Amino acid sequence: MKNYFKLLSLFFVAILFTNCSSDDDNTTSAEIEGEGNIEFFFDNSFNNDDLLLGASTYVNSLGETFKVNRMSYIVSNFSLTDEEGNVFTYPEEDSYFIISEEDQELKVVLENVPAGNYTSMKFGVGVPMERYLQGETSQQEFWDFAATRNMTWAWIVGYKFVNFEGEFTSDELDDMHDFKIHIGSHGEALDNYREVELSFPRTAQVRTDRTPDVHLVVDANKILDGTNQFELTPLLNDGGSSQIMVDAERAPLVADNFMEMFVVDHIHSNTSH
Repeated sequence: MKNYFKLLSLFFVAILFTNCSSDDDNTTSAEIEGEGNIEFFFDNSFNNDDLLLGASTYVNSLGETFKVNRMSYIVSNFSLTDEEGNVFTYPEEDSYFIISEEDQELKVVLENVPAGNYTSMKFGVGVPMERYLQGETSQQEFWDFAATRNMTWAWIVGYKFVNFEGEFTSDELDDMHDFKIHIGSHGEALDNYREVELSFPRTAQVRTDRTPDVHLVVDANKILDGTNQFELTPLLNDGGSSQIMVDAERAPLVADNFMEMFVVDHIHSNTSH
C-alpha cells in the first residue's frame, strides 16, 4: 500500500512538472522558422500600488501626497534580442504607440516578428528627433491620433512624450493643488527622447502558434521621485498650480527618470491553435 501511494505521489509530481514546463521548449532560435506576434502589457502603478485615476492618493518619498488624473506616454522603436545576440528591429513606420491609463489603452502588439527565443527588449519613450524632423505630413496619422490623446503641443514644439497630471498637497499646503508634467522635445532645440533596455526574467518564445505576453510594471512615481527628485510645492505658480513643461533645465532630468519607470515583471506564453 505504501508503494502504491508513493507511485501515486510521483505520478502527480510528474504531471505538475509537465504542466509547469509545457510553456517552454528547448529549440534554439537558429532552428526556428516562421513568424509570430508578441504582446506587451503596460501595468501602470504608483510606488508599488495600482494606479487608480482620480480615486486613490499616494505619498512619495518627498512627503507630497498625489491624486493622479492622467497618465499617458508614447512608446516607440521596439527591438528584441534573442538568446544568440541577434537583434530584430520592428519597422519604424509601425513602431509608435500611446499608452493611456485614462483610455485603458495599455497593450502593444508587435506582429510578424521572426520566431525565436528572445531574452531582452529595447524601446523609446517619445519620438526621436530624427523622426520629428521628417515633418508633420510624414507622420500625419500618428500626429492626429496623438492630438486626440492630449499628447501634442503645436507642431513647432512637437509631441508630449509623457502627460502626467493630477492634484497634490504637502505639509506646507492647506489643500490640493493641480500639477501638470508634460515632457517632450522642444522642437529642434532640445531632445528629450530616451531609450529603455530591459532583460526578460525568462525567454519570450515567439512561434507561429505562440504569442508571449510580456507584463511590464510602470511606476509613475519615478517621474518625479527617481534619481532626479522634484518637489512640486516650491514650483507653485501664481495660479496655484505646479508645472514642468517646456523647461530646458528640469525637463531633461525628468526625462532621464523615464528610464527607471519600467520593469518586466513576468511573461506568459499564450498558445493559439
